[in-house]
Order: sequence, then C-alpha cells, then structure tokens
Amino acid sequence: MKRVLVGVVALGLLVVTASATEAKGRHHRGGCGPVVPVYGASCGSCVQYQYRTEYRQVQRTVYKMVPVQSTVNVCETYPVRSTQNVTVQETRPVVRNEERTVTVYRQVVENVRQKQTSYRCETETQERQVTYLVPKTTYVQRSYTVCVPETRTEQRNVTVCVPYTTQEARTVSSTVYRTVQESVPQTYTTWTCQPVVQTVPCGPCGACTTVCSYQRVPQTVTVNVNVTRCVPQTVNRTVNVNVTRYRNENRTINVQVCGMRNETRTVNVPVTTCERQTKTVNVNVNVMRPYTTYVNVPVCRVVPEQKTINVRVCEYKTVNRTVQREVVTYKTRTVQRPVTTYQCQAEVVTENVPVTVCVPVVIQAAPVCAPQPACY
Repeated sequence: MKRVLVGVVALGLLVVTASATEAKGRHHRGGCGPVVPVYGASCGSCVQYQYRTEYRQVQRTVYKMVPVQSTVNVCETYPVRSTQNVTVQETRPVVRNEERTVTVYRQVVENVRQKQTSYRCETETQERQVTYLVPKTTYVQRSYTVCVPETRTEQRNVTVCVPYTTQEARTVSSTVYRTVQESVPQTYTTWTCQPVVQTVPCGPCGACTTVCSYQRVPQTVTVNVNVTRCVPQTVNRTVNVNVTRYRNENRTINVQVCGMRNETRTVNVPVTTCERQTKTVNVNVNVMRPYTTYVNVPVCRVVPEQKTINVRVCEYKTVNRTVQREVVTYKTRTVQRPVTTYQCQAEVVTENVPVTVCVPVVIQAAPVCAPQPACY
C-alpha cells in the first residue's frame, strides 16, 4: 500500500514537470510539442514530436506562348521600267578663225638734250655785328621783418571734476529653488504564476492524463511614488552698493603761453645786372650758288602701230536630237505572306512539392525522481 502511494505521488510530479516543459518548448519552437511522458498500468513511455519532410503531388496551371502560322494578304508597290524616245535640244559650241586689225602700242626710248640748273654750297667770310650781355654784381642793403617766438607764464582759472564714493542701499531680486515632495501615481507591469489545466492526448499505451501546469500572466499595478521637484521662488534682499559721484572744484594753475613778436632786420643782398656790349666779328657763312649744265635725258614715249592677227571665235548653236531614256513607273499588287503569331495556352502540370509535417514518435523513458513544483 505504501509503495502504491509513493508511485502515485511521483507520477503526479512527473506530469507537472512534463507540462511545464511542453509549454516552454512550444513557446520556443512555435507549434510542434515537446516530449510528453505517458504513463500506463504496465509501461512508462514518452511521446516526442519531430519534423519530417514529405513530398505531395500538387496540380497547378502553367501558361505558355505557342507559335501559330497563318497567311495574310499584303499590298505592295513594285517598279516597272520602260524605254521611251525623247527629243532633246542641245547647245553645241562652234569655233572658227577670224582675222582682225588691232592697234598695238610700243614704247620707244630717245635721248633728249636738256638744260639743268643745279645749286652748290660754298663757304665765304663775312663781317657781322654781335651784341652780347656782360654780368655785373653789386651789393644792396635790404630790410625784412621776421616773427620771433617768446614764452610767458600766466595764471588761469579751471574747473575740474573730483570723484568721491558713497554707500547706498539697493534692493536686489534673485531666484531661489526649493525642493518639494509630491506623490505621483505610476503604473508597473508584474508577472504572476497562475495554474493551467491541460489534457494530454492518449498515447500508444491507451492512457489519457490531465496535467496541471503554471503559466506566467502579466498584471498591471498602479503605485503612488514620491517625486522630488524644484520650485522657483523670487526673493528680494537689500545690499549696500558703492556709488561713485563727481563734484566740480575751481582751481588756479600756471600756464606757459607762447606768443610771437615782429622784429625788423637789415641784410646786404648781392644783385646781378647785365650790360649790353657790341663788337664786330668775322663769320664763315655757307652760300648756295646756282650753275647751269646740259645733260642727255632718256625719254620714253608710246608709238601706236596697226597689226592684223587671227582670233578664235566661239559661237553656240542649238541642235535637236532624239534620245532613248529609261522611265520608271510604280504599280500596286496583292501578295500573300506567311505570318507567325503567338497565342497563350493554359496547361495543367502535376509537381511534387516538399511539405514539412510534425509527427509524434513514442520513445521509452527511464524512471526519474519527482522534482519539486516550480513556476516558469
């Protein structure tokens, strides 16, 4: 009887542990369950879920572009060449020789005796009257006035500003911050453990078990929190301030005054004057004198002459002649041309698609000790 009670307690603890492990495994793996222990009357086994890839046949519709051959009527323009006789007017040059009389001018050079007057430079001595200036210096007494500076001392009355300091009471405003305690509500989120009852599916041993597990649930709590803040406050206080002022005072001072006086002075000044004097001198003068000579000068003149020459004269005549020319005309005809077009056709195709499924697998589990209940 005692062994049966110990076995039932151990079974309950293992079920609780397995349920918590399953909840945590589902949270991490997103769908496929963890190892779940299943206990029967005569065997102890666990169910483990594994991922397996299977290939399934899936039908889908595929659209293809299929070429289609067809014939269309095309209207085309083609050239037709033919030969026609055309009368053409041509202008042809005709060259002939013709005698013409022309006047030709030729140059003839002749020597002509001409009278020529030339000038030549000759030097001769001539008497000339020359006037020149002779400088003469004399001393003359002159008077002039100069300004002589002099300094004297005078007494002057002046007004000066003398500073003095006094203390005055002034009111000064300043801002002081003081701390104030206030109660402010704040919201916090806490996690609590709540029991959750789950039913484990039946395993190969034919036993279905109800498992009790714990789950963390968020809970919002509002708490009053003491907060310290600074409050500004204006404070007026009286202080003594040194104030500088000025007062006027009359004083007598000695001042150096600079003045100017006029003074007459005498000085001997050299004065230079010029006197005119005349004298006779011999001067060499260049004189241009003419003289006449006879020289032979070549003179060129133009003499006209009559001359007969042969001249080639070009005349143009118009001639009609018949020529054959190629004429191109265009005609229209209808021609059948092959055309390839593409049509979209639907086709059903069967394909093998890999699918991942979660399959339960029963494994043998060794007996374990019952752990203490814990909250996850």
